[in-house]
Amino acid sequence: MATVWLAPMWLTLRADVRRRWRTMLGLVLLLGLIGGVTLTAAAGARRTDTAYPRLLSWANASQLDVFPQGTGLTGYYAALAKLPEVSVLGTGQLYEAALPASHATGVQFESSPDGVLGSSVDRVKVLSGRRYDPARPGEAMIDQQMAAVEHLKPGDTVRVLGVPLGQKTGTPDFTKAVALSFTVTAIVAFDPQLVLAGGGDIEPTVMVSPPFAATPQASELAVGDEGAVRLRPGASTIRFIADATALARRYPATGGKVDVISPAGQVAAAEQAVHPQAIALAAFAALAGLIGLAVVSQLLSRQLAVDAADYPVLRAVGATRAMLTGLSLARLAIVSVAGAALAVVIAVAASPLTPIGAARLAEPAPGVAADLAILGAGAAVIALCPLLLLARAAWRTAALAASPLGGAGPAAARTRPSRLAGLLGRTGAVSGPIGVRMAFEAGRGRTAVPVRSAFAGATIAVMAVIAAAVFGASLAGLVSTPRLYGQNWDAMTDLGFGSVTGQTARQFLQVEPSISQLAAGDYGAVTIGGQVVPAIGLDQVRGTGFLTLLAGRAPAAPGEVALGAQTMRAAHLRLGQTVTVTADHEATRPRTGPPPCGSSARSCSRSSAAAASPPPGSAPAPSCPRACCQRQTRTGAATARSATTSSCSATGRAPT
Repeated sequence: MATVWLAPMWLTLRADVRRRWRTMLGLVLLLGLIGGVTLTAAAGARRTDTAYPRLLSWANASQLDVFPQGTGLTGYYAALAKLPEVSVLGTGQLYEAALPASHATGVQFESSPDGVLGSSVDRVKVLSGRRYDPARPGEAMIDQQMAAVEHLKPGDTVRVLGVPLGQKTGTPDFTKAVALSFTVTAIVAFDPQLVLAGGGDIEPTVMVSPPFAATPQASELAVGDEGAVRLRPGASTIRFIADATALARRYPATGGKVDVISPAGQVAAAEQAVHPQAIALAAFAALAGLIGLAVVSQLLSRQLAVDAADYPVLRAVGATRAMLTGLSLARLAIVSVAGAALAVVIAVAASPLTPIGAARLAEPAPGVAADLAILGAGAAVIALCPLLLLARAAWRTAALAASPLGGAGPAAARTRPSRLAGLLGRTGAVSGPIGVRMAFEAGRGRTAVPVRSAFAGATIAVMAVIAAAVFGASLAGLVSTPRLYGQNWDAMTDLGFGSVTGQTARQFLQVEPSISQLAAGDYGAVTIGGQVVPAIGLDQVRGTGFLTLLAGRAPAAPGEVALGAQTMRAAHLRLGQTVTVTADHEATRPRTGPPPCGSSARSCSRSSAAAASPPPGSAPAPSCPRACCQRQTRTGAATARSATTSSCSATGRAPT
């Protein structure tokens, strides 16, 4: 019987499409537009949230940076690359330089002697132009800041002032400065600048082709070198650090000692910096989808009631309730499936608009993108949700086909009178009950309207506006109030790799009248529970309260440490417990205290961090003795001190 009636139902469906194609086209366009906006936001949220991790994977980003106290270019790096933990290693040489027109403006000036850094490791992202030819001298890649300051584009000549260090003072000697010129082949984004939380280099950057490293000028201007290391999968970071340190003792040119720095904290901070934007896009997608579903359901429900006018005729010639329901759903399916296809096309076409915010700079593959998982799942939801929501209504409408006008007849729909209108009517009022009934009762037949779905759509729309306003105000308040994310100072002075001593900086800053409070120290990295986390050590020279604590107190005595909330959760620790901390390859068992600060992006990550108080008279760990954070009334200062491995007791937990 079903086969007998399949042909008539098919003919009826074709006739309906020819007769009502304009109405159906309007519904398809509306559904496709709303669905396209929703899918664009959903795919954009995922693309924004994964932009930086995908960039690190694309760039083959280094996991550790090795800085010898001397130089590693005399064979140390070659031996380091042969360690079993190392997958690939690229070398870089750093030079002292400034802008020719402004000696006060420093330039991050570097090259890769082996040509690996910037190409195979920490691959730069080319924004315009091409990468330099590693075999051709005189070529350079510059960052956007350098291009903006000097008004440069690919093909132009970039000029920098190479400044050697004085042999006695160790400070830049501008009387011996040398003017250098290079051809710009590309404007690029270097990995440090893609630390989206703001921890990247603030000076213009120039990276010149490898042949420059072999020139006499390079040896005169060099202030240090580094090895950017990417480990093999499963390799132990602690084991590598121990091997790298032991290997340095066999190469006197290194000074017998190396600093190994992990960018893990910066990576975590970068990912957290874009996460709120991804959440905002995802929330917008969810709200837009709900609002769109409510609006489209209203329209399709109304169209369903109008189409039911033909049901008595079909029922008279033998159509069953199931057949009529199938016919209604087939009409809806044409609209929903076509709308889903249009939504996918719109989402793909709009994909170049994402990612948003800071993640846009980190996106390794800008332009058109098709997230098959999001688009496929979204298309299925757009196509099926209207059918599932209206299947019951279609079944109920088909049951009313016995009336002369079917589901469109005046007596077809059972209405539920408004209780509020009845209550007002009992008070003797006339206009009030009439108005309430018109607003809250759906009506019957062709004049029926989907009141409940209309109210649902309006409610969701208002909620979306309120949620967006609250989220925006909260985010703006957080960003504009540094203390809420753990930064209790106004400025940070980075002293570099020992070019200015901490004692000199203290003497200078303590006499500055604009500084009300000051802390000094170093920052670096420690290993806790097998996880490398950024660490700071603070000496509060003047004033207190540099650490924002969620629980407990700041570390004060030797053997105390404060850990970041995420670090404590990862290591399954509580206040007062003892934890093994490894720094400079010497393990101790400090008692834990929740972390302190969100410090700055360079000195302490908000997501995972550790701060310790160094033992009396101890020297700071040699990780990276170069930070000075500040807190002041107008211009501030405060430094972070590299957390040494000591027995610490848990004293506080800091924000994440």
